[in-house]
Amino acid sequence: MADLQLETVVDNFLKQMNSNSSIDHAFAGFMSFTEEEETSKANREQEAIAQLFSKFSEANVAAACKLFAEHIYREENSLKAQSLLNYLEHLVTSNKISSKPLCEALLNSPNLNYSNRDTWCSVFQLVRRIVGGVDYKGCRDIFRAILYKCRTIPCQDSLTPQILSIIEVFNYILNRNACLLPSYFAINEIIKLPQHEDKQTLHWAFGKILAEFTQSFRPTVQIVTIPSLPQLRPVIGHSNINAYAWRLDLRNLRYPNNAPLPFDRDKSSTKLVRHIFTHAYSVDFMTGILIYNRKSQEDTKSRYSELEDQLCEHVIHLTQSQSKLASCSAVMPNIRWHNITSHIIFFVLWNMVHLPHMLMQLFKKLDSQTVPSGCSRDHLIWMILQCLFGVAKPVDAYSYITFIRIYDQLYPETTPLPVPDFSSAHSVISCAVTCMWAHLQKKTVQLAENKAKIRPMPSILRSQLTFLNGALLQYTQGQKTPGPVICDFQLATLCNAFSSNEKAMPALLNYLTDSMMNVNMQTKLPHGVACYLNTEPMSVEMLDCLSVHTKMLLIKQLFGKMEAQVQKQSQVALSPALIETFSRALVYTEIEQTFGIKTFVSNILPSIVSSKCLPVIHTLLEVAIYRLIHMQPHYRMKILSCLLDELVNFNHNHMYIRYENAAMCLLLSLGNLEVQQQVFRSIGEKKFSIVSQDSEELNKILVLTLARAVNTVCDSGQTGTWCVSLLRKVFEHTPHSWSPHTLQTFPPLIQEFYLQNHVPGEDKQQLTRNVDAEFKRWKSMTDVDSAVAHFSRSSERPLFLCVMWRCVMTHTPIKHTAYKVLEAIGPKALGLHLRKFCDYLASQLESCQTKQPFLQCTDSLKAMIWDYHIFTLDRFILCLSLRTFDAKDCQVCLFTIIKLLIDNNFLDRVKEFTSTAPAQYWKSSGYFESHVSYHTKYPEYIFYEGILQANNMSAVSASPQYLPTYFDNICLRMIPVIDVVIHRLIESLKLGQNSEKSLDTILKELSVLYKYHDKPVTYLYNTLHYYYKTLQDRKAVKKKLVLGILGHCEKLPIDLVISGEFKSHVPSEEEWTPPANYYFQRVKCLVDVMTDVEVEKLLGVDWRFTEFTSAPAHVLYSTCAEFLALPIAGEKVAAGLIDIIFSWRHHIPAASLAMWMNAIALIITALPEPYWKMVFQLIVKELQESDFLTIPHAADVNPFDALAFTKSSLSQREYRCSYVLALAHIVCHHFNIGQLSTIPKFIKEQVKPVVETERQFLFVCHLIGPFLQRFQQERSYCCVELTIELYEILEKVDKAGAELKYMDSICDFFYHIKYKFVGDEPKLEVEKVIKNLRTSLQVRLRFIAHHTTIEGTPVAPTPTN
Repeated sequence: MADLQLETVVDNFLKQMNSNSSIDHAFAGFMSFTEEEETSKANREQEAIAQLFSKFSEANVAAACKLFAEHIYREENSLKAQSLLNYLEHLVTSNKISSKPLCEALLNSPNLNYSNRDTWCSVFQLVRRIVGGVDYKGCRDIFRAILYKCRTIPCQDSLTPQILSIIEVFNYILNRNACLLPSYFAINEIIKLPQHEDKQTLHWAFGKILAEFTQSFRPTVQIVTIPSLPQLRPVIGHSNINAYAWRLDLRNLRYPNNAPLPFDRDKSSTKLVRHIFTHAYSVDFMTGILIYNRKSQEDTKSRYSELEDQLCEHVIHLTQSQSKLASCSAVMPNIRWHNITSHIIFFVLWNMVHLPHMLMQLFKKLDSQTVPSGCSRDHLIWMILQCLFGVAKPVDAYSYITFIRIYDQLYPETTPLPVPDFSSAHSVISCAVTCMWAHLQKKTVQLAENKAKIRPMPSILRSQLTFLNGALLQYTQGQKTPGPVICDFQLATLCNAFSSNEKAMPALLNYLTDSMMNVNMQTKLPHGVACYLNTEPMSVEMLDCLSVHTKMLLIKQLFGKMEAQVQKQSQVALSPALIETFSRALVYTEIEQTFGIKTFVSNILPSIVSSKCLPVIHTLLEVAIYRLIHMQPHYRMKILSCLLDELVNFNHNHMYIRYENAAMCLLLSLGNLEVQQQVFRSIGEKKFSIVSQDSEELNKILVLTLARAVNTVCDSGQTGTWCVSLLRKVFEHTPHSWSPHTLQTFPPLIQEFYLQNHVPGEDKQQLTRNVDAEFKRWKSMTDVDSAVAHFSRSSERPLFLCVMWRCVMTHTPIKHTAYKVLEAIGPKALGLHLRKFCDYLASQLESCQTKQPFLQCTDSLKAMIWDYHIFTLDRFILCLSLRTFDAKDCQVCLFTIIKLLIDNNFLDRVKEFTSTAPAQYWKSSGYFESHVSYHTKYPEYIFYEGILQANNMSAVSASPQYLPTYFDNICLRMIPVIDVVIHRLIESLKLGQNSEKSLDTILKELSVLYKYHDKPVTYLYNTLHYYYKTLQDRKAVKKKLVLGILGHCEKLPIDLVISGEFKSHVPSEEEWTPPANYYFQRVKCLVDVMTDVEVEKLLGVDWRFTEFTSAPAHVLYSTCAEFLALPIAGEKVAAGLIDIIFSWRHHIPAASLAMWMNAIALIITALPEPYWKMVFQLIVKELQESDFLTIPHAADVNPFDALAFTKSSLSQREYRCSYVLALAHIVCHHFNIGQLSTIPKFIKEQVKPVVETERQFLFVCHLIGPFLQRFQQERSYCCVELTIELYEILEKVDKAGAELKYMDSICDFFYHIKYKFVGDEPKLEVEKVIKNLRTSLQVRLRFIAHHTTIEGTPVAPTPTN
């Protein structure tokens, strides 16, 4: 029926019903009717309405109800309005129409007026009587409509009948026994009320009932939150860190709570944000935890005031901390100023912070604080200088005025500032305000055009500016002769002051670059490669004193020198000082997004590679591998992809060695959680690849890295498609196999792949026959061209290295033809020959029955490496260590490797290098001299020169083209190879004692090289973690590994590397069981560095050039490595750590207890599975043995109060279960997703069998609740599994027959799970459980399980007011 037609029918009906006869109308005031007549009339009218509605379709019933409602509200006679309401109610009670359309029609009408008391009360009384027949979603809509109507009631009114009528409806709808709707729906509507700020607030009379109902959800809030979360802190730089666990809402910097629950609004995470600000290289993590969509925030007006506020608070905190230090040149505060500057610049560039507004906020905060002075004031102005002129955005009038106000605030004195003594670095910082004014003077013209008021130069700055202008003339007029600028702080100040001066700055930059590279003078690099002078780079201390703008211009200038080198194809290499300075400048995070490492990786390196200028490419790869320690993983993989795509085609001996070594280092540098991210990227992006097309060794290194990552993150059963896809891609390019003892250490998924894709091994007898035939052919061939053509065909029989070895073994002279053959083969194809040679060598070594033949074999190898220079030591050992051998061949080959490594040819080089080259290169200006001295004494030949020398041929048609080498040598290239060899030796420990002796030998002779290792602690940690089962009973091996790898660490205080107790234990042969105090002290060390208690020990540490980016990361990794090396089982170590909370709690301040738990959790989650599984055992033990949990009436205490850690820890009556729960929460919060994914299995197999009481079940709900959000985001199927397990545990508790006192909170939690996480996915399993529960639970959960047996409206008592 059309709307207009329907409206006509209803209007006509109502008019007819209201019409009276003429007599009745004339004598209306004098006539009365009997009760029978009134009843008869009412029945007729009621029947007429029923007949009318029977003609309507279901769709028209709602419209008809609206029309009747509008008529009722227009009716001035309240009795008639009441009669119509009664008629409509009868239609509902007689099932002629449903309750929902009538209630919605009455409540949603704008004509329902609070001032019409009788009609208002009648309507809400009717709603109260019929709302029980509405379905739960309709009941939610009705409740929402009532809440909106409540906003129309004047707040100043007293308790009127209208308000009482609504309260009566509220009491009924919100009655949990009535179960008209899920209480979760009702709380959702209540929570949403404050979001509508334009509406009037609710009347005070509704506050009690709504507040009580809201408070009834506080237990649910407790179940789904971690009470100590605001006190928890991550360790920046820890590879196990997961940004999902720390996500924040950028608008308010709070943990996102999107659920309709009454969460605490005072739990801000601003301390977490401030904690991140203090760390270098934390910008990526910061952006990872901030929920932010850049595409929708391109407008600069879209700023976030809370983030700006915290940046300002942190700056003020730094000024206060700086003022407490006696020295102005302390390293730690200077680094922290760099860190906060980096964050501000990043946020400004990404439009997350509006710099002028932030400066104004800083001004306001400074106005209420003690105005900083001295060093703190200088650093504050220095930071503002960096930020204002370090971003590619113009300084507007607002910024200018804001700075003027800050200046007036900080510099109230009238005495001129003195010209500082430029012999110290702080002199540059003290001139920051003058540099700022010098920049602003360049902006005055533009600002004047915009009618901004320009202030002249303050008088207190004129003496400094006059001095700087005078000093500038020496450079602009060419009066200054370029020379080394290691620490010229006056020059740094000039650059900072005039970096925006188009006339002065080019002269200063030219002076800087000319000082680094004198094109009129040359010196020699290794191999006699000519390069320009100078050799002394700019010091890190001076680079620290350059502003962000100056650093960008300097890097741009240095890159211009490289481009000129490429264009000219100059035979003279760039100066060592320029390259070292360039590499040092790239470490600054404040320029990363503008012209720093991002530009280096994205623009500079690809541009140089495309030009195919090998000298510069080789140089840049050296910089990337040996100098850029803290490159982000995506930058490293971008370089690797560039190597695999482009450089693999450069068939140049020197370049290929650098390519292979660089690719291996980049792969080995991947963190455990970073591997999956980069694999996903390689699978999703066609132009991005981390798989080599031809190098089996590189692909095996990739597989080893993958195995280590999967094993360490405990995700071997969940890697699934991405892992297999990568393995297939590797196998497609380079089919290979692994030795059985190596394969056994792989995670199950990778083991299964290689068992299904087996590659048959080499036929030793056939290989021997082929080599014999080729050797005879070599001796018989006299024609050079024929020999070159035959033996250079690598795809057919790559056996030329086998032939060379036979020549050496049989003392057959190696003809000069071999040189031409090797040149024709090229370094790329030589890998095929090398693999065949390793297989052949293993078969020959196996046949050596005595010592003499074996020594002859190794002597022949030494001759090939050191005398004939056929291949390099690092390439041969890497290839041999990665070949597939059986147990016997493996032992022989590893023993051969050891013989080569401890040979004097290599050991002498190691001793020379380690005695002359500084490990802390960034503090040295003479690294180049030691580098050239080493290469002069021990030159490296890679173009087969030894063959020419053996044939007395010193000149060839084309001289070898060695590339410029600034850092590289065989000792440094061998470090990652030795890493691989040590792992192979550990894997072969089960094959015999020789492997342990070999490992002992290599650690004794070569461990000194680990002071040059870029990540020694990480390598030790990964080794002990990955081979935990292999080394579990080999206490001596673990001690030697720790002593060998960490014993030569020079970059950090030794107390932060190895504890005193462990150092005293290492040399001892006696059994040692750590005392309880040992664990306490190790955890205390981590807590101290995370809270800056140990800051004095770290004032001299520059984290930009050390292995880790912060002290907490270093202490965490070294502590974990130490615990892994302890001579006791992992379970005992974990028990000792856990016992700190229960036995040593009285030594810890109550306010710091959560921080200690945080430190323990960080350590335990970074250790192998047996360690953190002890937390699971602790949970099960508590469930079984806790009287409070197992005995229903053990204590007359609300279990929610007892399980609340913050309440329990501060109360006089503590409950152990709250501490267990708090520790479990913190441990699970620090879990990576692989570890977290073990919880469903733990709940099913260990927890479910022991849970029998309601309190035990509530404990389990508290345990699982806070992590459902992470499961839903990262492993949704785990969320479903946990939901099913919770229902089955509830069924078990229900069948135990005990009273369920907290049934409503339990049901609220289940509704929260359904509507926020799982939906109807586990519907079938859940319905099977719910139908077996007691009736009261079925009624409450009936909206989750729609069974016909409980589908109807429950019979519930009528609530009273």
